[in-house]
Amino acid sequence: MTWLSVSAQDSAIRDAGAQFQLRANLGFMGVWQGTLIPIAQSYTVRIEYFLRRFFPNHTFINPYISVTVIDPPLGAIATRDGVRLPHTYWNERDPDHPQLCLYDPRETEWDPSWSIIDSIIPWISEWLYCFEFWQIDGQWRAPERHPERTPEPCQTNPNPEHHRALPEP
Repeated sequence: MTWLSVSAQDSAIRDAGAQFQLRANLGFMGVWQGTLIPIAQSYTVRIEYFLRRFFPNHTFINPYISVTVIDPPLGAIATRDGVRLPHTYWNERDPDHPQLCLYDPRETEWDPSWSIIDSIIPWISEWLYCFEFWQIDGQWRAPERHPERTPEPCQTNPNPEHHRALPEP
């Protein structure tokens, strides 16, 4: 398994013509920001890619990939008829910007050998498509199996800060 560097991921994203710009390249980490329009609304999305999580005397608790909708802030519209927005990971530090749950970690284990342009960006588009319909009728239009939000860590992000139980609406 050959893991793709930040530069290789960026090259593939640019070659595909995706509307994402590399905002930070630290070698072991890349951050892209771009725009997607799944149906009607435009969304500004940030992708954080951690090629390397393990260092001498330190391990990052971040998943290899995390995705956040920057604009509009989803936390501001995170309930529909008292039902919390599905398929997100709670962000205690910034509740308006939860991380998106794009895949089932029991079925798919994403790692840096996968191309962001061929997996993550299409998955974000599908998530946003489902979100727009969810806002209309409360139905999520994709296969789903997502755990309840509890204090137990999720498999894709073991950081308990991201997975505390949500306050009651």
